[in-house]
Amino acid sequence: MQPRFILIFALIATLGLPAEANTLVVSEVRGGCIVVFESGFTVHLTGVSIPGPDTQIGRLAHDFAKRRLERKRVAVFTWTTDNTATGIVRGEDGLAFAKVVYGEGLSGKGAGGGTDIAAELLELGYARVDSDHLPDGYEHYRDLERYAKDRQVGLWASAD
Repeated sequence: MQPRFILIFALIATLGLPAEANTLVVSEVRGGCIVVFESGFTVHLTGVSIPGPDTQIGRLAHDFAKRRLERKRVAVFTWTTDNTATGIVRGEDGLAFAKVVYGEGLSGKGAGGGTDIAAELLELGYARVDSDHLPDGYEHYRDLERYAKDRQVGLWASAD
């Protein structure tokens, strides 16, 4: 990926410009929390941790995210510290962290509509909050995790 594209992408994603400027098509979902786009750009979902694919919940999370995202156009918002490409927050593997939103409302008038896949995974109990990669403004993720715990779904299901 060329540095100019990264800089433009980071600026668009963090400034909240219209969705046409920051939408990509998902080519693959890996393990439920890694999203690969047709352009080759690959991200971790920001603020969540999903069990490995060798667990039942990990498989459910992966299948769920795959059905929702693969071959679909989504809005992508990279997590940055200073609105530049050099400020994109990355994991130890070098992959950027990003919020991925899919569904209705992604074209024409911005990404105000749509569904945050990470929030959905938390609500279903398929993910935990990753406090180490939870940007400011994402505190509602903790509420969604607590909601899943209270309902005892997914990771939080009681073993009878």
